[in-house]
Amino acid sequence: MTLQIEHSRAGCQADEFAPDPRHPFIPSEFQRLAANRLLTRRSSTRRNPKITHLIGALGGGGAERQLVNLVTALAARNFDVSVLTLEPLEGPCAFRLPALQASAVPAYAIDRISDPASSLKSLPHIEALIARLPNWLKPWPFQIAQTLAADPPDLLHIWLDFTNITGAIAALLLGIPHVILSTRSVNPTHFSYMNTPWFKPWYAFLATVPDIRFLNNSEAGRTDYAAWMQVLEDRFEVIRNGIDTELYNSSRRMGGDAFRHQLGMRPDELLLTGVFRLSEEKRPFLFLEVAAQVMSSHAQLHSLILGGGPMESVLQSQIASSPFANRIHLLPPRNDMPAVYAASDLLLQTSILEGTPNTLLEAQSAGCPVVTTSGGGAGECLLNGHTGFIADTAKHLSEKVSQILDDPTLRKHFSDNGRKFVREHFAMDRMVQNYISLYSALVARS
Repeated sequence: MTLQIEHSRAGCQADEFAPDPRHPFIPSEFQRLAANRLLTRRSSTRRNPKITHLIGALGGGGAERQLVNLVTALAARNFDVSVLTLEPLEGPCAFRLPALQASAVPAYAIDRISDPASSLKSLPHIEALIARLPNWLKPWPFQIAQTLAADPPDLLHIWLDFTNITGAIAALLLGIPHVILSTRSVNPTHFSYMNTPWFKPWYAFLATVPDIRFLNNSEAGRTDYAAWMQVLEDRFEVIRNGIDTELYNSSRRMGGDAFRHQLGMRPDELLLTGVFRLSEEKRPFLFLEVAAQVMSSHAQLHSLILGGGPMESVLQSQIASSPFANRIHLLPPRNDMPAVYAASDLLLQTSILEGTPNTLLEAQSAGCPVVTTSGGGAGECLLNGHTGFIADTAKHLSEKVSQILDDPTLRKHFSDNGRKFVREHFAMDRMVQNYISLYSALVARS
């Protein structure tokens, strides 16, 4: 497969290139590097290949959760695996670090260097290539490459768009034998805070490198990314998320009643829960609108929003002005999610678009029915009419939420079906084995 990529200002020097992402530019040297990759990539004699996972941070998001699930499972199977982050491992950027530490998985951040040009001589063989990158992009691939250069991995598995591109550039510079780019959800143009114009040309360029593998976690995500990048869908493989079904199956014994007590709920009251980042694509105001409609006819219903993000303060104000403020709870992310799902009678998701939302899978695994909007891969995460419902307007969402809350028999039916559905299609062992098969095939092929 060959892609034709147009280059604006293809003959300019890096220092002539204005730091303006509206004019993306792939240096011709990188085209030659990609064309010669099979001749220039490193070889390894390790019996146990070294695998590094690269991600922006270890925050509370779904991709970070899946990464931690995967690497801890790999470590338990004696894989040589570690995690590298772009952001320092402190504060919110280290939310999931304790899980790695508990499994003795090494985790560290890149060497942050404010002026890459001053340190280029430490990597003389890539100095010219680094210099050809535009100044606004140059620091990240350099810092990643400098961090990995002392002992490069045999396989670099990268997560999320910005890190995918900057990490792949570093991998090309170092000749890392195997590179996997893990895209999640749908392409970044759907999200205002992720819609970076230079992503597309770099992704399109990387897609011309035959041995760089592209992944997504849903069929909808694969289709969307491929159409945006203008490549065939088979350029992407789909490996679905994995859930520790045993953890959530035992969740009723892990604090559900205690969590309801913390919220001040009586035993006969019901709980409608949303677990999401407080940002525009998750549509928290739609969640509140649906919750208010249902709470107006259900005096025994409480609503919970669990999450943090840029809309937190405005959401707090909206809740404070609601006539149901004493029954709406807004809490930050927490680590005892089995207890949260066990305490909940229904999970509601109102996102515009999703990839493979972990919350839908976790809730069903814990026996909690779900109602969700249909955007992206959300519809792949339930059996509509059997483990929950799909709806897209506030009125329709409210009707489906009420239907489940008003019918204990239906809730029990959805609960039983949901556990079985997740166990059969999204079990942790299935996901881990799919990744192991991919890794093994790559290493064996080399």
